[in-house]
Amino acid sequence: MIETRSEIVGADRNLERLVTEIENAIDELEQAAFLASLVPLEVPPELLEPLADLSAAGVVATEAAAAGAAAAGEIPAGHHADTEDALAAVGRLIEVEHKADAAERRMTARIMTGEYTIKSALPVLELARALERSTDRLATFGHLLHEHVLADLAA
Repeated sequence: MIETRSEIVGADRNLERLVTEIENAIDELEQAAFLASLVPLEVPPELLEPLADLSAAGVVATEAAAAGAAAAGEIPAGHHADTEDALAAVGRLIEVEHKADAAERRMTARIMTGEYTIKSALPVLELARALERSTDRLATFGHLLHEHVLADLAA
């Protein structure tokens, strides 16, 4: 990423913002991976559903961001059919971010209203929050990608 950043800085502010937001999403996913290593083996079953939903949201959002970036990369080369693919990926990013918000709220409510030990609840809650933040970052990437695609079309 460092080589890519040095090539972009000063050249294209929009691309720099896209790279920064992807780096932020990667940081959140790395944090989630670390926190997952701290989750106890015996997670209460009622916490598994929202955790699974958040994990799935992270995967779908990552895939959508990659697909959107790949499609957007083809637009300047005259492949305007990829515009629809890029914008569809942006739509998926926004949709999955909303689903992740709901799953994180379910997790928080279950933990706050349940009878859990701090040792069992805190790692699960922190993992849920890191996964949700990663989808926030990827949705921000989606908004920036949308701006980038529209700018390419206007050029």
